[in-house]
Amino acid sequence: MFFSLSVSMGGLIMYSSYNDFRNNVYRDALVVSVMDTITSIISGIVTFSILGAMAHDLEVPISQVVKEGPGLAFIAYPEALLRLPAPQLWSVLFFLMLFILGLDSEFALLENVLTSLSDEFPILRRTKLGFCIGTATFCYLVGLTCVTYGGNYVLTLMDVYGGGMAVLFIAIAESIALVWIYGLKNLCRDMKFMLGFRPSFYWRITWVFTTPVILSVIFIYSLIEYKPLRYENYDYPDWADGIGWVLAGLSVLQIPFWAIVVVSRKKSDTFLGKIKEAIKPTKEWGPTDPRNKERWAEVVDATNSSKLKYHNGMIMVSPEAEACLRKPV
Repeated sequence: MFFSLSVSMGGLIMYSSYNDFRNNVYRDALVVSVMDTITSIISGIVTFSILGAMAHDLEVPISQVVKEGPGLAFIAYPEALLRLPAPQLWSVLFFLMLFILGLDSEFALLENVLTSLSDEFPILRRTKLGFCIGTATFCYLVGLTCVTYGGNYVLTLMDVYGGGMAVLFIAIAESIALVWIYGLKNLCRDMKFMLGFRPSFYWRITWVFTTPVILSVIFIYSLIEYKPLRYENYDYPDWADGIGWVLAGLSVLQIPFWAIVVVSRKKSDTFLGKIKEAIKPTKEWGPTDPRNKERWAEVVDATNSSKLKYHNGMIMVSPEAEACLRKPV
């Protein structure tokens, strides 16, 4: 699910940034997640029915039919297509689908990088075409290593270390930062302002407890069960595993590094004071549109000045704050 939805890879946040401020992201998230789950189930049925048929014909266990990884798409499926009527037609359609799927994924991944860097360094927007061509060319040169004789080994190295435990760590940091540092109260208030309703008790429990706990357990278990990388019958040398950990560290270590930088820049005399200042939203935080930001600031002031109460798991605010939340923009 992390891989198919690109969770914690930045793509979802990048695409959502192009939405209208009051777009119903709650509905969109549910639709995308449900459709992705249904698609995964259908794909699983197709995959294991093919592997089951091949294992039956070869009279071997399914685990011996084909290894995991690229072999599934380029060995198992072509073999299955030969068993269908008009195999040439199905083969063309299948590999055309793979090509379009890869191209579509590349558009999303590349745009993710371009948008993130352009937001951080606005000067890049003036040369968007050149920036795009340069980034795509760099990615193309890196990708050439995956089509050499040792390409499968390079691909496995990047796939395991670049999209495994690193993504889990980022997801844990995001969930903790959003709900525990920014605060569940503030998050629910912002969602009420944007969508017109607060998230239900189920989602609040999921964000506060279920998600970080489950992800942390999986992450710790992955570290405990870690073994040096192996592809088929080949054991990677120590220096290759070292390169893999460097790849993982390039994304994972960004979080503690910039956290230390931000805390160290605060002017408080005590370390605890620096941390308290660092976790407060900056003046730039809030809606981009000035009108929305003005209204949002009114809601924040009204909410902060009122005493919050809880009833049946729902956050209850004063009539003044509720009036701000309900006032149309």
